[in-house]
Amino acid sequence: MIRKHLSIDVESFSRTDLKKNGVWRYVADPDFTLILFQYRYHDEPEDVVHVVQLVNGEQIPAQVLDDLVDPTVAKHAWNSAFERTTLAAYTLQDMPAEQWFCSMVHAATLGFPLDLDRCGKVLKLRNKKIAAGYSAMRYFCIPCKPTKSNGERTRNLPEHDPEKWALFIKYGENDVLAEEEIFRRVNKFPISPIERATWILDQKTNDRGVRVDLELAKNAVKLDTLFKKRALDEAVQLTGLSNPNSVAQLKGWLKQADDIDVKSLNKKVVPQLLKNTDNEVVQRVLELRIQLAKTSVQKYDAMVKRASWDQFLRALVQFYGANRTGRWAGRGVQVHNLPVNILADLAYARELLRAGEFELLEMMFGAPSYVLSQLLRTAFLPDNDDEVLFAVDFSAIEARKLAWGAGEQWRLEVFRTHGKIYEASASTMFHVPWAEFQAFIDQGRKHPLRQKGKVAELALGYQGGKGALAKMGALEMGLKEEELDPIKVAWRLANQAIAGQSYMGQKPGFWEKMDTAAVKCVATGKTQEVEGAYGTRFFIEHGILFMRLPSGRCLAYPQPKIRIGKFGQDCVSYTGLDDANRWVRIDSYGGKWVENWCQASSRDVLRDKILRIDAMAQYTDRLRFTVHDEGVWSVPRKGYRIEDLEEVFAEPLDWAPGLPLAGDGSVLTFYRKDD
Repeated sequence: MIRKHLSIDVESFSRTDLKKNGVWRYVADPDFTLILFQYRYHDEPEDVVHVVQLVNGEQIPAQVLDDLVDPTVAKHAWNSAFERTTLAAYTLQDMPAEQWFCSMVHAATLGFPLDLDRCGKVLKLRNKKIAAGYSAMRYFCIPCKPTKSNGERTRNLPEHDPEKWALFIKYGENDVLAEEEIFRRVNKFPISPIERATWILDQKTNDRGVRVDLELAKNAVKLDTLFKKRALDEAVQLTGLSNPNSVAQLKGWLKQADDIDVKSLNKKVVPQLLKNTDNEVVQRVLELRIQLAKTSVQKYDAMVKRASWDQFLRALVQFYGANRTGRWAGRGVQVHNLPVNILADLAYARELLRAGEFELLEMMFGAPSYVLSQLLRTAFLPDNDDEVLFAVDFSAIEARKLAWGAGEQWRLEVFRTHGKIYEASASTMFHVPWAEFQAFIDQGRKHPLRQKGKVAELALGYQGGKGALAKMGALEMGLKEEELDPIKVAWRLANQAIAGQSYMGQKPGFWEKMDTAAVKCVATGKTQEVEGAYGTRFFIEHGILFMRLPSGRCLAYPQPKIRIGKFGQDCVSYTGLDDANRWVRIDSYGGKWVENWCQASSRDVLRDKILRIDAMAQYTDRLRFTVHDEGVWSVPRKGYRIEDLEEVFAEPLDWAPGLPLAGDGSVLTFYRKDD
């Protein structure tokens, strides 16, 4: 039972770069310390903030120290993971996540930015950030460059600029007040118990981290450096350019060498140029450019910089990082966009890299740019050599959710039986008997139409058209421009419960049902149920449009209004973050509502499964990270069965009757994911 609430903001110093190295390496620095500890109890008079100037020898009051570990005192902070970690390091006491509340995450559940300053501006807070305070914060919290004028010091203290110090204190006070004001605003929409439990599990998982192979990562960086130098040296020799990496220089050289005149040299253009030239020197230069463009060791470098002394990488994912749908987002190493593994002998390749056998690695497996990308996943390891990783994910979970929400029966039958949705889609789209596809499958071959079924499934489920097919790589797969529109039409006709459109003489499909409900809700202010979508409905509260999912969780769309869309029809417009992370007004449509619904609802399936598994005694605290629709656990080699987790993944959910689920698990000595 909570008896009081305490808002906290800390300001700290470390010689380790927080952004590059993460908070765990930041607090491990010998020079790490807290500068200011600022706090207020929520029942105190308005605008009262207590400031403890630790850098000036002041001490945190004994009562406050007791409250920091008292389970009946709720601790609040913006991005509370930072406060928890820094305070634990400073006080040498555990700061259990169960006692903390994160205003940043709570704001994200309502669609607001994950940045305190931007969130404050969006909410028009009374207590705003002081613009000049950011500069003052950096002055005291970040090491300074030694100069003659500053006496060769490497750190600024209060006495070095009393005026800035006063501004810095005010800056922190405002953060405390802003955090509490945001808490009071967003607490009109309390986080549900199940989301609270999921956040606590997320915090514990991030605190534990996952072991990484630092030997592999360090050698990857070393190999990349050697390869880049060699490739650049060869390109300089072939072209005579001072910098073959310069787009301007290389474009000029191509024009002179082979009369190639191009506006761009991006990753799509260069392979096409390579196909169209017979000049061997030009071919080799273009090959080198492709290889150099593919060579990226940022993730390996992040592993080295962020791993703790025990070789564990922590704070790998952000709860509600994708704040439109509530999915997790990658942080630091960005595990959410790792390449799938298609290299034949991954184990041998990684051992060669670990051993520093660079020449043999290249001779056996080809260009380092390709090999290093293939080995990224393998850097994640079980906790120790006596354990293995259990990696379990859902098979085509978004496609299953789409079929289930729309009531597309033939697709549901596919998922209840063989699960070959690409082949089944092509069979339905092009009216080819299933037996013909089954014959190819039995022979271990791929039917010629499977590729069209695959690209259609990947691109068209959320009302995409020719552009979506092209973006998904249809043309690179060998399809022709003139084939794209017929594929779109064929897919929509085969999936009328999803795409059915009344103006084409079909019954309204899932896209249209969702959009109609959203528009009608905003236009009338009344709750609108989406027919047949398992309790999905739109409603408005306190100026926010909500989409209630079958799980009971709600997605938020602030400041909704009706306006004319780009195709001349009424559409719902709301404010939110776009793909460039700008706070703008966004127009939605049927396919976008369905995309949000599918992705968010799929996330809730994973949520329920990882909570269920963590509640199993032998699997408690075994989760290491999640990636999209996959969970990864570290478990002892003996006494644990992957089937235990697969069975949990396949169990039906009370809130999703009739949803066919299947979990595909792997037992791994290092992390991997096959195509």
